[in-house]
Amino acid sequence: MYKAEISFTILGDISIFINKPDEAKKLVQRTLADATGPEVSEDMINILSISFTNPTRRRLEDGFLGLERNWRLGVEIEFEIAIPADSDATIDENTIDSTTFKASLAQKVADVSGGHIVVSGLDVIIETEAVVEEQEMSVSVAFPMAKLPSFLMLFIIVLSGKQVLA
Repeated sequence: MYKAEISFTILGDISIFINKPDEAKKLVQRTLADATGPEVSEDMINILSISFTNPTRRRLEDGFLGLERNWRLGVEIEFEIAIPADSDATIDENTIDSTTFKASLAQKVADVSGGHIVVSGLDVIIETEAVVEEQEMSVSVAFPMAKLPSFLMLFIIVLSGKQVLA
């Protein structure tokens, strides 16, 4: 299990991040899967939290990229990547392609909400090394059987039955 943090700045229509946090988590999860390549799938990524820093509203006279809402928002995302024990994939800061992440997130926001964003200043921090979760094996304890002749076992059973009945 790799724990990681990614931070970036969004300029544009950030309403999906503010008004629909569960949907924003799904978008970020899909975006991270796109940016990590084939060794990491979407179901291996767990978004722990999305937090925001320095939200500011900016009005630009020229209407930067035709954006109706010009917000600048710092975004910090904590997430985990669970790598199966039988995989030889490793995760480091270079695993997440910044160009792919920026383009994919912008496209996904446009597809889902119709909003337009520009992502900049991407920083990735991998906090821990992989921790392989070992599968627990169930172990049953059985008493060993005595290797006694059957007539002796029958005799012991009969004697124990007489003591119980007496």
